[in-house]
Amino acid sequence: MFKQGLVAFTSALMIGSSLFAQLEINEAEKSEVKNVIEVAGPQEDGEAKREKPDDIKFISGDYFKGKLVTIDDKALTWSHPDALSSILFKKDNLDKVSFGHIPVTLRRSGVTDITLTNGDKLFGLIDELNEEYLILDTWYAGKIKLERPMIQAIHSGGGESKAIFEGPNSLDEWQVANRGSWSFKDDYLYNTRQYGGVGKDVKLPDKSNLEFTISWKSRLNFQVHFYTDRVHSSGGNCYQLVMNNRYCYVQRYSNHEGSDQLGSFNLNSLNDKFKVSIRTDKEKKSILILIDDKVVKQINDPGNFAGKGTGVLFYSHQGDIRLSNIRVNQWNGAIGNKTKQEIKSKDSILFVNKDNVTGALKTIKEGKVVFETPFAPLTIPTDRIASIVLGEEGYEKPRRNRGDVEAYFANSMGRITLKLKSFKDGKITGSSENFGDGEFDLRAFERVIFNIYTDKKGGAEVEKEDW
Repeated sequence: MFKQGLVAFTSALMIGSSLFAQLEINEAEKSEVKNVIEVAGPQEDGEAKREKPDDIKFISGDYFKGKLVTIDDKALTWSHPDALSSILFKKDNLDKVSFGHIPVTLRRSGVTDITLTNGDKLFGLIDELNEEYLILDTWYAGKIKLERPMIQAIHSGGGESKAIFEGPNSLDEWQVANRGSWSFKDDYLYNTRQYGGVGKDVKLPDKSNLEFTISWKSRLNFQVHFYTDRVHSSGGNCYQLVMNNRYCYVQRYSNHEGSDQLGSFNLNSLNDKFKVSIRTDKEKKSILILIDDKVVKQINDPGNFAGKGTGVLFYSHQGDIRLSNIRVNQWNGAIGNKTKQEIKSKDSILFVNKDNVTGALKTIKEGKVVFETPFAPLTIPTDRIASIVLGEEGYEKPRRNRGDVEAYFANSMGRITLKLKSFKDGKITGSSENFGDGEFDLRAFERVIFNIYTDKKGGAEVEKEDW
């Protein structure tokens, strides 16, 4: 539709029409464009359901469990059932606090991601964007006023298609290889025995985005078979992402021709919990691998497309694997937080149909984007847009402050960096040059990292996530 409008506009120029005529995308659609972004939050006030105790860890590697009570500018107050009174810790030696509550997951479908120049990522509904600031409406902090020079990219809810599959929901929907090797509890698939697979025909489309969160203990020896025609056991005609601690590779596998490695990559600092995205274009025979929303490898298969099915199989050789947030949707071609090309001086829009246009982002309001091009202003419904990357010439980054912490949203899907003022009554309060003063609902977060500008490599190895 965009291309047709542009051709028509160019023709109008040739016959002498005004250069600055207003071009409206899909003007024939007279009905008001509804803002489809919905901000999912808790249904009622109060504490989130507790799954386990909180876990405090120090730079030295020491750790123990209990409950975080308060944090102020002087100390962290901790409680433990075996202690006669609260325990005070100096904040200088803290590494992180992992919360034992079940954090409220931010629903991906229809939610806009805002990536800031310092790497922070927030989620919510865009109330308004102008030349000075962006107002983001959230359930976890109300309306946040983000300084526009601090914004790097906007990934619109319209760029996220409805999920083909979201889970896991139960073990019954999966086929288990090696009976008893996988179990289901609290929205997780657990593997506790060696050499066990769990698979499902998730109906992968020709352009697909397969993503999941993986947690592991001891040693990682794990495979993901995708576009497989064999979901009940390993093998089949498929592609495989093989993960061995810090070393990973992608290979094609055929029942008759065996396997061929297509490309490998190293992960120098692999956490014990991380998000994987596998984005495949079957027609182009291209595969894009993202870890925690960062592109780590792009592969093109020189042969015929190896996958003969539409299924997925997760296979663990080592055990102690936990999977969650498994999602399959139609891929719109957007890469994510990073693009193939370096960020340019001009703003750019990637449409859901993979068209691109450069120019200047003017405003976003009431579900419409006004974008200035060398030809004319464009008015575009947000659900036609996959992402907007702002030109780097206007970038600013917040100053680092002593006392800054990083608070990570549920399932490591984003974070905020702020100068911590206090933690009490289920709220985190602090400030940042990104948004000024803010108060955030603790239920949105799974952990807080302290001393983020301190070199922690000298500390002892920190215990893996407790299950």
